[in-house]
Amino acid sequence: MRHYWQLAFLTGSLLISFPAWAQTITGAATAVEQQKQIAQTVPQITGVRIDTVQGIAVVLETAGVLSPTTYTIDNTLIADIPNAVLALPEEFQAVNPAEGIALVRVTNLPNN
Repeated sequence: MRHYWQLAFLTGSLLISFPAWAQTITGAATAVEQQKQIAQTVPQITGVRIDTVQGIAVVLETAGVLSPTTYTIDNTLIADIPNAVLALPEEFQAVNPAEGIALVRVTNLPNN
């Protein structure tokens, strides 16, 4: 009879305690939630349009704040916007949008 009580006690304590594998799953779920929160804070570019009223302007539509860095290589102007995501079905491209401008392309780069 004593062994049954010990077995019942051990079984009960195993059911009450939090198993190690459940802690691992909980930790993984927490990491996934943190990644989702970070992804939600990254500004998403939801639209692109070209404005040619005064010269040319590439207008990026977003609810967030963008901090572009611009530089030129030969006759190409590049605006790098770190930590932003282009949320369009495909890259934006405009051929000959204004005099002297051959191409405007807005695209995601690998690794953000």
